[in-house]
Order: sequence, then C-alpha cells, then structure tokens
Amino acid sequence: MKKNVCVVWAGVLALSVSLVVGAEPSPEKSPATEKSEASETPAAADPDGGWPRLATSEAGSQILMYQPQIESWEDQRTILAWSAIEVLISGRTKSEIGVLKLEAKTSVAMEERLVKLENIHIKQVNFPTLDQTRTREVTTTVMNRFPKEGLVIALDRILAAVDKSAVRANGIAINQKPPPIFFAKRPAILVQFDGEPIVSPIKDSALKFIVNTNWDILFDPDLNLYYLRNEKTWFSSADITKGWEPVKKLPKSFDTLPKDSNWDEIRASIPPKSISKSSAPLIYLSKEPAELIVTTGKPKTEPVAKKSKLLWIKNTECDVFQMKKGPYYLLVSGRWFRADKLEGPWTFSTPDLPKEFLNIPRTHPRARVRSSIPGTDEAAEAVLLANLPQTLRVEIDNLQSPEVKYQGDPKFVEIKGTKVSYAANTVNDVLKVGDMYYLCFQGAWLQSRRPEGPWELAKSVPDEIYKIPADCPLHHVTYVKVESSDAESVTYVCNSGYSGVSVSFGVAMYGTGWYYPPYYYGGYYPTYYPYHHSYGSYAIYNSRTGAYGYGSTVSGPYGGLSHAATYNPNTGTYARGSAAWGPSGGKMQGHAYNPRTGTSLDTRQGRNAQGSWGTTKVQRGDNWAQRGHISTDQGSLSGVRTSEGSGVIRGKGEEGSGFVGKKGDDIYAGKDGNVYRKTEDGWQQHTQDGWSDVERGEPKASTRDKGSQTRDQLTRDAGARSQGNQRVQNSSANRGSYQSGSYNRGGSRGSGGGGRSYGGGGGRRR
Repeated sequence: MKKNVCVVWAGVLALSVSLVVGAEPSPEKSPATEKSEASETPAAADPDGGWPRLATSEAGSQILMYQPQIESWEDQRTILAWSAIEVLISGRTKSEIGVLKLEAKTSVAMEERLVKLENIHIKQVNFPTLDQTRTREVTTTVMNRFPKEGLVIALDRILAAVDKSAVRANGIAINQKPPPIFFAKRPAILVQFDGEPIVSPIKDSALKFIVNTNWDILFDPDLNLYYLRNEKTWFSSADITKGWEPVKKLPKSFDTLPKDSNWDEIRASIPPKSISKSSAPLIYLSKEPAELIVTTGKPKTEPVAKKSKLLWIKNTECDVFQMKKGPYYLLVSGRWFRADKLEGPWTFSTPDLPKEFLNIPRTHPRARVRSSIPGTDEAAEAVLLANLPQTLRVEIDNLQSPEVKYQGDPKFVEIKGTKVSYAANTVNDVLKVGDMYYLCFQGAWLQSRRPEGPWELAKSVPDEIYKIPADCPLHHVTYVKVESSDAESVTYVCNSGYSGVSVSFGVAMYGTGWYYPPYYYGGYYPTYYPYHHSYGSYAIYNSRTGAYGYGSTVSGPYGGLSHAATYNPNTGTYARGSAAWGPSGGKMQGHAYNPRTGTSLDTRQGRNAQGSWGTTKVQRGDNWAQRGHISTDQGSLSGVRTSEGSGVIRGKGEEGSGFVGKKGDDIYAGKDGNVYRKTEDGWQQHTQDGWSDVERGEPKASTRDKGSQTRDQLTRDAGARSQGNQRVQNSSANRGSYQSGSYNRGGSRGSGGGGRSYGGGGGRRR
C-alpha cells in the first residue's frame, strides 16, 4: 500500500529584517555579511537586523545600543528591559558606557517572528563612571536620539529571555473524557462520522454520498451497498459500520457521477486497484471524533535516555510512551491519556505525568511532546504564545455589511448559565443578547437589531457573552474583545483561543475536548453545519507557530472529521472537500484562524467565503512588519519594510572609532547599574580604568547578596542571549524548509510536527 504522509505546513516564514534606529544607514560588513552577499542568500541574516545597533544624532554623536535583556513581559503587552548603551559625543575620542532601563508596549508579528517595542519610556539611565554634569550631558544625548518610532527585536530572542516561571497558565474547564482510541499492529484507517451518517443524493446520479465523514463513501441504493475509497482501492459493505471487503469491480452506477471537479479524484480511482483481503488495511469506524494508534508489528520500545525508566514506542508515528513495566501514555491534541494496555481503557493524565517526562531530551525524536508536559520551558512558552494578543483595526466608514444566511428562519439555542443564545442554523457566529444580535466575524465584533443584519461595528460587547462556557460550540468567540474605539475605527484583540487553542493544566491544547454535535436538517439536500472538534485530525503542536497543525491522512484524507463536504447556503449544494476542518495545513495554521467559519486574521484582506468587508479598510496590528526588500550602499538585504521607513543599522565597533566595546563583544547591563562583559576567562566590569576582572571569590559581606544577585542575573541573561541567538539563526536557516512545507520531526523547537504514514487517503479536493 502506498504510504501517504501529510506534513505540517508551518505557515510562518522567518525573514531577514533591518531596523531603522538612526537616520543614516551605515552597516559594517562582517565576514558573515560578505559571505551572505556573495552567495546571494541574504535571508540568512538576523531577522531583526542584529545587535548591537548604532544611531547617529544630527550633531554627529553616536549611540551604540546592545541587545536588551528582558526582565518581564507582562501579559505579552508591556515589556521591561535593561540594555548596555555606549555614547560617543561628537568631537570626542572616548566613548562613555552605561546602563539604560526601559519600558515599552509591544506588538507581535507572528508570521515574521518579530516584536516591536513602542511608546518607549526610559525609566533610568546610569553612567557609573561619570560625574553628575557629564551624566546629564550624555543622558540628554541618549534621550534626544532614542528611536521614537520603536525598536524591533526577534521574537525568538524574547522567548529565550522571558522567565518561564512567571508565565501565567490560567486554564478553562476542558472536557477530560478521552475520545475513542483504537489500536492496530498493521496498516489501518479510521473512518469517522459526525454523529449518525447523513446520506445525500448526487444530482443526476444513481449514487448517493455520505455528507458528514472525512472519507469518500458512496451508496448504491439499487444494490443496497456502501463503497469506501482508500486511495486507489475500494471496499464495500451492506452495513456502514462493519463488514468492509475489498472490491475488484465497481457497479455501473459509478458511471453516472457528475463530470465536475467535486468528483475528479473518485473518477481517477476507477477502476479500483486490486488488493487481497490479507493485505487490506483494517477499517475502524466511529460516530464521534476518535484517534488511532498504529504500529508496524509488535510495539518496539526504547528508553528515551540512558538509564531512564521512561520508554517510547519507536515504530509508530503516534506519541506513545510507557513507564518501564508500567502504564502507557498517549499524547493527542495536547492532552495526555494513560492506560495499562494499548487497547485501553484510557484516562486523562496531563496533571499527573511521571517526573521522568520532564527529562525527555530536547534532541529526542519525540522532543516535540515537551511542549505538552506541564513544568517544562517548552510548555510555558506554548502558553505564552497562546496568550499573545493579536489586534485588528477596522475603519467605520464604507463598511459593507457581511452577509449572514440561515437555513429557514433563524433558530437560536439558549446557552446554559448565561443570558445568551446562539444561532444554530448558520455557518456564522451569531449571538443574541436581549434584543440585540452580535456577529463575531474574522476576529471582529459587529451588531444589529436583526439576526440577518445589516451589521455595523460594535464598540462594546455585553459582558454576558464572556460567560459562555467551554462546552458551548461558540466558546471561541470569548477570546475576541474590543480593544478601543474612536470616531474613525474600532480595534479588536484576540489570542489563539479564537483559533482553537485552549490553555489548561499548564499547557496549550487543541480544542476544549468537548464534542459539539452538528446542526442537521433533513431534505433532498440535507443541511449540515458542523463545528470544529478537538480530536479526529491528529492535531500536532507546532512550537514555531504557536498553533496546532494537521498531522496525518490516517484519520481521513480531508484533514479532520467535519467539513469534508461543505454546504453552500447560497446555492443549496455541496462543495466536496472545499475546506478541511480542524487544524488545517491549507490555512497555514494562522494565529487567528477561526475553526468555526474558516476565517483567519492572517489574510491581509478582510474577506472569506461567508462574506466580505467590501471597501472597509481592515488593518492588522502587525502591519509594521510587512515583507519587503531594502537596498543600501552596502548591498541589498531581504527585510521588513516598516511603516516609518526602512534602513539597516549595525554597530561598527572598529578599532579607533572611539568605542570601548567592539563588535562581537558580549556586553550586558547589570541591574546594579554597572556594565559587564563576558569573556572566555569570565566576567569583566567597566570602571574608570577600563575593563577589570570581576572578583571570582566570595564577595565581601557588605556586598555578598547584591554581588551574588548580579552574577546570577548576568549568568541567566548570557544563557538567554546565547539561546536566543541560536534560535534566530535556526529560524533563518530553516526558512526554505518552512516555505516548502517540510519540517524536522525530531525537535520540539523545529516545526513540531510529524505525520503518520499508515493507512492512506483519498487526497484533498480544492
């Protein structure tokens, strides 16, 4: 059988970027830069332009700023940082070096992996070797030239520096009940139905098809037989739930299939490829979202590390572990389940994993699971990414109301515990509170006095909406809020909860774990409106994007349980396979992808299949980081074109330039107000006499606590800077692989994905 592996499309590209910090771009050509230009591969440059950075004032003074050291990132909105800073006053030959403490508001561009520091407030400037008069002079130079347009830092540098113990992991009430979990020791497929199978006729055909499944299943009413397609092979059964046998010939009724693109792949699989019963895959069926474990023969275990009591099953693409002579542990959709045997029964186990899980090496082939282990830095980082605010600014003028259609009259369902009801018979997220209707559309709120509109931007949303519990299918709208408004526009903010990521038990999971039955209304063409599901699509966390990606065709050729056949309320027909449900690679795992409607804040235009913003200007909060190209007198670099302008700034640090620090120096700001640098022989402190070694022995009693705290701080910051630099390099180097959709399955900081190669799939229709 042909193995069909679906990869996780990262959907996030690391781009080289240069920051405008000074008025005059004047980068130094390092050997790395020269090599980059010579090979015409500038994309490998640091995404944020690199550090240190040089700014030149109108008077000719130069300011060299070293990479900021992050103290805190509160709510991922306000950052507090320290930086060593060096100033060379115009006309002087000796620079002065000091410490700067700043506070700034932040905005994040996930696609470019950049963070912009805006509204920067300099809280403290200290030059310990200067008297008060000189300090005021140098401080004035810094304050007057400090970039008011903001600073850009690579997200990976900040992620490496943030104190993970300070990351808050407020959780929601997820459903801890495990999904049905099947196990096979040979190739197998999992056929899932969203409730009872829904049969729909096919126009001008003798056949019918099953609407609410992620596999191609046709029904011949004359023969009373169902036909299931798995790539080029076909199976038939008189009972849709069991008894599937391979077929060598399909009935004449298949000749009546329409000649449109909906059925191209089915027609391409006729006649069927012959397969023996012994070589046919096992076929499991479920009427609710389920998961499947497949091993190639008997499970083969191996310790995750030498002398470890934790084993991993290496002959499966699933994330399955076992304690030596103990229970098994399975990770699905970011949740851990435990069982004494692989056949089950399984129980929820995320909060009580054995401590051995914390010691899974970062270089292990299944290191990706560290992002789902409470207490690891990777899990804390996943929570941090899930909470990153993403903003959307929508102009009020020229708003074209999105079109909202219902199947018949609007049908609203009360949400228990609230005064809110939601519309069930539409693909849109429509809520009713009192006599007002609210539409959550592409990460924005709209309101109307009528359920079908016309709609206008909502400048406020009732608090009652944010009481919607996790067991309600519209819980995801609670992650979209009104940030601010004025006479011209409204700004909305959301996080990854809107795209289906739930934070609970200290980790970021996919979905809420609750099963949301679809809306179904019978008729010649049955109406079927599905919701997203937590299981059934082999969702794998991608540590690079902070989102979940679809992992394998073993759970279905269309990526997830629902939306294999999408009902079009405008035409009354089905567009087969037009949108994969669940975490879809086709949607590039957008940071604000809405699994209910298929919308995404990643689209630069505010439109989708359910409606259009028309002439409305929809502006993402990260529009400052748009892809562009920058040319300078030193050559060309791929980069980001900011709304304030473009340029390249790097510290020269050349001999004779007057700077104490030189390019490549690892210089840090101590919270004690002094400047330090890290050398191969240890730490040095900058004094009146230049650089002097920091005393390695026990400090004097009067300075013991302060000195120890400073050394601890410097050690942490140096480690974070080193890790951040490495992550930035990896991000740039891996740019091509992310563009092509390939990934490194082994590392938790790679793309974080892996696909199962067992079973098969019918392919994805567009």
